[in-house]
Amino acid sequence: MGIFIFLGFDEIFRIHEKINGDFSFLSENFGIFLYSWIIYYGSALVLLFIIFFKPLLSLPRPTLFRFITAGSIFVAGAIGLENITGYIIANHELPKNAIIHSPLIFSLYTIEELMEMMGVAYFIYAILQFYSYYRVTPVLAGPNY
Repeated sequence: MGIFIFLGFDEIFRIHEKINGDFSFLSENFGIFLYSWIIYYGSALVLLFIIFFKPLLSLPRPTLFRFITAGSIFVAGAIGLENITGYIIANHELPKNAIIHSPLIFSLYTIEELMEMMGVAYFIYAILQFYSYYRVTPVLAGPNY
């Protein structure tokens, strides 16, 4: 839950776009990682995957498959397409605000956001399928419940 709250705040306040690291050599030499947040968030993703690997394996196979599919869709959009967009911007010497100048960049940005939302929607679907199949009733925890 905390991960989704963080991602929501990150999207609202554009935290990931304000993260600057000195990875310009990768952009200049290879045309990748124009957006350096990919390195930080990618590292956090690997760490979270390691932490949650064992609990994920304890899920029923259909739920596990749905969770992995949802995460893959989200990450492919958020990190994959963002990296491709950065590569195109770096290799075609476009300004970082190329979204307003290039139909290709605008299209990639739109597909990226669509994939992120599809990943979240499919994850919600996976949770609801899990709850309905196993007749799990979510209970709010707290002192007054």
